[in-house]
Amino acid sequence: MRWNVIKIISICAVFCFVNTAICKASDKKQTVIGILRVAPPFGVEIEQGFKDTLISLSQEAGNKIQFLPTKIAHSESKYFDENIAMAQELLEQGADILITIGTQASVPVWPAIKKTGIPMIFSGVTFPIEGGLIKEFNNPTGENITGISYGVTPEARLELFRNMFSDESRFNKLGFVYDGNVLQETIYVKRLKALVDTKGWEIVFLDFYDPDQGKISCELLLEKLKQSTPDLIFGWFSLDQLSSDEEQFKKLQDLYKKPILGITSKFTDEGAIGGVLTNHFSLGALQAKIVDKIIQGEKAGAIPPMEPVEYLIELNLKKAAELGVEFDLDVMAAADRLI
Repeated sequence: MRWNVIKIISICAVFCFVNTAICKASDKKQTVIGILRVAPPFGVEIEQGFKDTLISLSQEAGNKIQFLPTKIAHSESKYFDENIAMAQELLEQGADILITIGTQASVPVWPAIKKTGIPMIFSGVTFPIEGGLIKEFNNPTGENITGISYGVTPEARLELFRNMFSDESRFNKLGFVYDGNVLQETIYVKRLKALVDTKGWEIVFLDFYDPDQGKISCELLLEKLKQSTPDLIFGWFSLDQLSSDEEQFKKLQDLYKKPILGITSKFTDEGAIGGVLTNHFSLGALQAKIVDKIIQGEKAGAIPPMEPVEYLIELNLKKAAELGVEFDLDVMAAADRLI
């Protein structure tokens, strides 16, 4: 009789343990993710890489996640208060973690988010140290922030451009196209101007923000290109925006019949001669892995911010032939994508 009682008690105990575990699993807290990102193509690609990877990691670990509707940050500094308001709205909607993609979506909002203690994980920020987000890479911040910067350094980019265009007699003057109202581009200008070694490039700076129109202007850019006559041009956020306007980008190509270097595949597809690109989906995947660690219980301030070192080289051989440019065989062999 005594053994039967013990057996019944044991079975009940096991049943209660299993039932409790099932209940706990079903009651497991859902992690709510808020996303604030910039508008250009690279912001979309980083977000997609982030979501795809985090969904996969969460499914494997049995974690529940919910994405709030994504908010799009303004690019001009005069609207940064609205970016802050959007970030705060995501927190009011219940975001447990704030994901920011791009400099404009990250730098202006950090002081407000810092006060809340909510983890903020950034990516796609051109200069997070100069922007005041972190003090250094590869060491924990000790605060409710960490993340990943964007792309190769200006120094490395100039060296890669020189490898691609090694004929200094033809390719000497390099134009940097930018919008003087865009935060990361003004920092980029300062970095370029401070360089001691420009890899043989004479750099000219072309701000094509038109105050009369209140936006970047292809006409103003063409006027400045005519005055400064650079041998090729490259840009950052604002040139990426211009490439999104197919009509304007085609006009630029038709009237400026020299190489244009971009930062996204869309540039190359639409007629840029190529570019040194960041793998945006990979960047989003890295951001997702950081968030997964936080969901598992790690603190954002204990995870060191990273500086990506990987890049992609794309070449548009059709455009090169049209412009009479011949790439070295070694350069073509090293390219990740050829058109």
